[in-house]
Amino acid sequence: MPVIRTSQIEDEYIYVPHHHLSRVRTNRRPNDRSRSYKTNSYQWVVFVLTIISMVTSFFLIIIGFFHTELSKFSPKNMNPAIACLDCSMTDHIPHNLLESVVLKEINGIDNCCAYNNKELTALLEISMRGKHVKSALPAFNVSNFSLSSASAHVQLLAPIKGSTRSSIEFTDELATMLLKDVSEHDKKFEHVRKVDLLKDGFKVIHSGVYYLYSSVHFKIGSEIKCSTLSYTTWHHTIEKKSSSQSMVLFKSAYTCCNNCTSNDETSYTGGAIRLLPGDVINIKISGYGLAFIDRNSTFAGLMMMGES
Repeated sequence: MPVIRTSQIEDEYIYVPHHHLSRVRTNRRPNDRSRSYKTNSYQWVVFVLTIISMVTSFFLIIIGFFHTELSKFSPKNMNPAIACLDCSMTDHIPHNLLESVVLKEINGIDNCCAYNNKELTALLEISMRGKHVKSALPAFNVSNFSLSSASAHVQLLAPIKGSTRSSIEFTDELATMLLKDVSEHDKKFEHVRKVDLLKDGFKVIHSGVYYLYSSVHFKIGSEIKCSTLSYTTWHHTIEKKSSSQSMVLFKSAYTCCNNCTSNDETSYTGGAIRLLPGDVINIKISGYGLAFIDRNSTFAGLMMMGES
């Protein structure tokens, strides 16, 4: 009986009759073992890489968790705190605010500290909430009230006496307002105390910190159109004149507006400043033809807040 070799890798013989030679087929292909080996190797590599990836991810999660937890308790000694606050004054403060700052012991006292802008915002809110009045303030006794040692409040007058609104040109130049004469003062609304009242200003007698203020009522009137004026913005200033110099202390501005809901505007400006004996305070405005002279809305004054 003929012998047929079916594989080159190992000797394997099949004995078949002559009349079946043309129908013999082998079930083993030459590359089957090689392909099986490659498939198994690929699966093994994928498995190993998956395990490595899972282990790496696990360790990264653990490291991140511990880093976050440790950062909460870190004293941050590398960078000094922007601000710290005694935590004992944090009664009745929401828990979320306390979590937004860093707890740090300073000289045996627990302090709430801020190291960045976010923590500083929370610390400021804690500070404001902690400042509560524990006892009622004493009632105000009217009999103990007294005016400051030096003060004045008088009505302002137009820079040019006897002028009318229609005859004054609305220029951009500053003009010094006049002060109402002492003899004409209404004691209910006006007074002058330890200050020299000049025709066009206040002259300081005692040095100290003064609060200066001035109000001017601008009233353009519906008969005047802004488009017909050369200047549509007017200024209101408080100026100081001394032996060495003159300077603008405070300033505001008024803009003409025909389409506004009201043609009446009150310009107010003021502030605190240290004055010396001999300093003169003047009130100046531009477009003075628009000034509405009224003691309730056009006035100036000063008051001493403290001697120096």
